[in-house]
Amino acid sequence: MVRVLVVEDEEGVATTLKDTIEAAVRDAECIVQADFDKASVMLRNEVFDAVVLDQFEGEKIEPNNKGQQVWRTVWDIQFMPVVVYSAVELELDQSFPRNHPVLTYIAKGPEHDAVAKHIALIAPYLLQLQMVRDEVRQVVKGALIDVTPRISKSAQEISNGKPDQLARIVRRRIAARMDLNTILTDSKPAPWEQYIVPPLDDQWLMGDVLRTADGNAEDPTSYRVVLTPSCDLARRNGGRKVTHVLVCKCGDIGPYVKATNVGKELARLTRSLTEPQVGGYIPLPGYHGLIPPMSARLRDLELIPVDEIGDGGAAKFVRAASVDSPFREQIAWAFVQIAGRPAVPDRDLEGWIEEIKTRVAEAKPKP
Repeated sequence: MVRVLVVEDEEGVATTLKDTIEAAVRDAECIVQADFDKASVMLRNEVFDAVVLDQFEGEKIEPNNKGQQVWRTVWDIQFMPVVVYSAVELELDQSFPRNHPVLTYIAKGPEHDAVAKHIALIAPYLLQLQMVRDEVRQVVKGALIDVTPRISKSAQEISNGKPDQLARIVRRRIAARMDLNTILTDSKPAPWEQYIVPPLDDQWLMGDVLRTADGNAEDPTSYRVVLTPSCDLARRNGGRKVTHVLVCKCGDIGPYVKATNVGKELARLTRSLTEPQVGGYIPLPGYHGLIPPMSARLRDLELIPVDEIGDGGAAKFVRAASVDSPFREQIAWAFVQIAGRPAVPDRDLEGWIEEIKTRVAEAKPKP
C-alpha cells in the first residue's frame, strides 16, 4: 500500500486530491490533514510514502509559511517525495534542485488530476523506497539481535572507556549483511551500479573516479582512476599519509575493445568483461550521463598532488564517483597484474611446448 499525506486546508481541493489519487494508484491510501502543524506531528510519528503539500495555510502570509515548516519536517525526519501543489510559484527553501524527483512543483488547476498522474507515475519508485526502508530496518534489528548476546563479556570494557565498540561491531555486521543481500539477489546488477554517486564524503578510496575540474564530463580523457591504496588516502590528524595520488588516465572504450581481439563480433566481449583487465585496459561503464563509457589505461600513469583534488576553486580535479566493493578490489588486482609482473627474458617457448607434449604423451597409460 502507498500512503500519501495530503496537506491542504481547502476542503474541496483536498477531497478531490484524495479521490483522484486513490483512483489512479492501486492500493493507495490518502490521509488528508488541513492543519499544517498537525501534519508536521503526523510526519514525526507515522510513516508515509509521499506528501502532497500546499505552500500556505489560508492566505499567503510571508512570516507564517506553514508549508515551509512541513517541508523541513519531511527533510529532517523522513525521506520521501514531496509534491508542492500550489497556486503560488514554488517558494520553499529547496534542499534539492527543481528537477530533482524528490521535490516536484505542480500549479493548481481546475481539474486537479495532474497530482494523481504524477503519483501514479512515481508509484513504482515509492514501492522501491518501502523495500529499502524495510530491508534496512530488518538488517539493523538482526545485527543487534546477533551481536548483543556475544558482547556480554565485553560489557565492562565498553563501560570503561570504549562506548563506541558496540556501534562499530554492529555497523560492520550491517555492512556485511547488506553486501550479502546484494550478492544473493535474483536480478543481475546493472553495470553502472558499481559506482557510488556522489562519492563517499571525504573518504577517499582506491578506485575513485576523478574528473578534471574544467573538463568536459562527456569526454573520457577528462577522467582518472585512483590507484593509491585506500589506507594511504585516509585522513589522519588533518592530513593524509601521501602527498601525491597515483592515478591512471582514462580514454575511449575503443582501445579496450581492440585489445580483446573480438573484431566486429562485439557479442564475444562477455568473457573479457569479467576479466580484471585486458591488455592493460579496464572497461568502465557509463553512468546516466554523469560518466561516459570508457577504459582506464593502467600503463598511462600520473601523480596528482593531494592539494589539487577537492571541491574548492583551486582544485584541478573533482571526485566524480567512488567504486563499490568488490569492483574496487578488482581494479586493485588489475593494477597488480600489470605493475607487479616480474620482467623475464624471451624464451624458446616452442621448445618448451614440445617438452610438455612429450611428457604428457609418456604419462598416458599404455593400452
